Formats: sequence, structure tokens, C-alpha cells
Amino acid sequence: SPDEKAVIFGESSQGNVYSIPLGGGERTLLDHIPFNFDLVFDREGRGLVSAHLDTQEIVLLDADPEAPSQPLVVNIPGLSGPIALDDQGDLYYGTAEFSDNPDRQSLHRFRKEQLARAIAGTAIDFTEGEMLLTGMGGFYNLKWHEGKLYGSDLGFRSGLGAVLVIDPASNLAVSNFATFPFEQGILSPSYLAFRVGARSFAPGSGPAGGSLLVAYSDFASLSRVAEIVPELYFVRGRVNRDNAVDISDAIALLSYLFLGGPPPDPLQAGDTNNDGSRDLSDAVYLLDYLFRGGPQPPSPFPEPGPAP
Repeated sequence: SPDEKAVIFGESSQGNVYSIPLGGGERTLLDHIPFNFDLVFDREGRGLVSAHLDTQEIVLLDADPEAPSQPLVVNIPGLSGPIALDDQGDLYYGTAEFSDNPDRQSLHRFRKEQLARAIAGTAIDFTEGEMLLTGMGGFYNLKWHEGKLYGSDLGFRSGLGAVLVIDPASNLAVSNFATFPFEQGILSPSYLAFRVGARSFAPGSGPAGGSLLVAYSDFASLSRVAEIVPELYFVRGRVNRDNAVDISDAIALLSYLFLGGPPPDPLQAGDTNNDGSRDLSDAVYLLDYLFRGGPQPPSPFPEPGPAP
């Protein structure tokens, strides 16, 4: 929920949307929207719901189970597809038509100005949106993160489930971010969620870059959640995170080992001899390299990179 105090749970077959408090307690019937599929909140805390009423529509979550749902986008072809809002407030919709025509699986955008008019009472016809991509395999979920759009591709058409990343900065280039190979039939990623980290979600950031959680299943006997964490890049021996490997790093390592000083950042950087632990021998190894012509620290050194 916008206040981060509850989970909003949509139950499609009965059309009920519940608010379930994170602190415990009874669920509350929030709205009634038949065949609801996906939900996003805008910056004002308003809920937008993808649902299949008499036809496929995107409607407003009005928190009134008795009132009819206000339509925002109408005359959408196919079944219920996923929605996502970017940082500018534009709405993105992935179609859900499982047909033999690949051009029918597409990504569309509706501008925030159009949404404002729809919320004021003038619904958007689907044809008024922008078609951004065609020939897609079949989106199940869409999530914006750090300026990129991530989408789960069920894999029913291609035979390989995947998480795709769409980069607006590269003319909406589409690439495979992660694939889910055969195990017990086709493994299809469905819902996506990001755990935000202190650094960007990019190669090199490691666990500090957060992670992407992917629910995936064969929709028969297997359901799991995968966590994808950026690979960690570091310089072995650069313990104090400045721009050089020098005596200050050996001092910082000794301070960590014997005086309760801060740990190496990341910890792997303190394993200067690459023996799998951080102890006095690492400080001796580093000092030997710096002042006695000893061997340099193993890779990654002297440039940042992943552990071998």
C-alpha cells in the first residue's frame, strides 16, 4: 500500500481486493473488481488496476466495493495484462493475447496527461496510446527500476522463460537479463520485485546494489522464488576504499583484525593472498608486496573486477 502498512491482495476469480495489515490483523475488503490482474499506485496514492470486466480495461481503485469501477483505459484487446508507472507518471501496458500473430504481443504507453484526463472522467481509448514494441513473447509482470523497465516473459511462445530488460536510453533496446531453463517443463517467471540497495543495481555493486526477486513456476508442480544480486567488483588489497593500494590499506586491515576497526569494504578486498580468510598473513602479504618486491595480490588487481 502507499503507506507501506498493508499488502493489497487481489483475488481474481471472485473479484475481491483486500487490504491485509503487515502488523497482523483481519483483512479488509477494499474493492470489488472482477478478474483483477495487476495493480500499481501513482504518486498521489491512487490505485490503477488491470482487469477484465465486460472487456479488458484499466480502472481506478476507488475503495468502494459497491460502486462501479471508474474506467481509465478502455477497449483493450485480449485478456488482463500487466501495468507499470515510470518516474514521470506515464503508464505502460503489456498486452496479453496468446495468439499466433507475434505482432499482437506489444508494449504500450499512456502519458500522464492522458491519465489525468481519465481520472477526471474522460476515459482513454486503447488506440490513443503509443505502441512502443511489438513481437514480444508475452509479459506477465512489469517493473521500473533505475530508469529501466523489467518484464517477465512467460516463455510459452519461445520455450524459454526469461526476464527482459528494456532500456529507454538505448532506443528501447530489449535484452535478456535472466533465463529460466527447462527443469520440469517450461519454467516461467511471473511476479518481479526489487529490493533497493545502497548502490545502483548494476554489475560491480554486489549485494549493496540490492536484488531482483523473481517468482517462477511450471504452473503445475513447481513454484520458487529466485534472488538475483549484481556481481561484486573490487580491488584485492584496497581495504579502505580510497583510490590506491598502499600502506594505509595494511594499517586499516590490522586495525580491523586487532583493534575493532571497520571491516574491509567489501570483505573480499581484505583477503590479499586469496587463501579464503582474512588474518595477519594478509597484512604481511600486502606489506611484502608494497615494500619488499613480493608478489602482487591475485586478481582482481590492480583494476576492479569480479573474484576469479
